[in-house]
Amino acid sequence: MDWWTGLSGLIAVVTALVLAEILGYDKLTLQKGLFSFNSLLVGLGIGTYFSIGMNKKFWDGLSKSDQLIIKAAAEMENSIMMSEYNAKNGAALAKLIAEQA
Repeated sequence: MDWWTGLSGLIAVVTALVLAEILGYDKLTLQKGLFSFNSLLVGLGIGTYFSIGMNKKFWDGLSKSDQLIIKAAAEMENSIMMSEYNAKNGAALAKLIAEQA
């Protein structure tokens, strides 16, 4: 499992939600996940296709506990993201098929 991709997704979601809150977007829109799901996909794309934002020397300089915390948070976010994606994918696919018929 790629922890950097999960961390990138987490950063993207948190950034989007904080900005949406600051800019006063509708609470119902936020609760429906419009900003979080789309920003998660962007963050995962960035994490997948771009190299990590810290170099190995910096990473190795972190304590083992800090490394484990970062890895655990990224893996958890990645797991949550995949669960949400899989849960919504069937309905989205059915909708696309119905619209094309």
